[in-house]
Amino acid sequence: MTTRLTNQSGFIEVLIVLFIGILLSAMFFVRFKTSSERVSGIVYNTTNDHAISGATCFSVRAGENTYVDEKNQSSYCLPEGSPYISLVNRARIKVVVVAHKYGLTIKAPWTVIPNVTVTEAR
Repeated sequence: MTTRLTNQSGFIEVLIVLFIGILLSAMFFVRFKTSSERVSGIVYNTTNDHAISGATCFSVRAGENTYVDEKNQSSYCLPEGSPYISLVNRARIKVVVVAHKYGLTIKAPWTVIPNVTVTEAR
């Protein structure tokens, strides 16, 4: 009888460790964004062709009515082959960036969700 209880106890411990492992990996792989965000400002700090993803990342120095962090900037990434890369690579251009909302998405941390559109502000 004690062997049976020990086996059940070990099985429960394995389930608990497995559950904790799933929760920890979900922090890295599951993403969701519940609202769209619209930012306008000057593009700077553009980096092309990230090593793993091939993404182009850039920052937008805030204009008016723009969400920013404590550094007065917002950062975005475009997937490889995006039609907006040439626009972002132009020097000191004023743009409007819209990051569209998306539901529950499972993705690898090095991939980019193609939810960003960039247009030149006039």
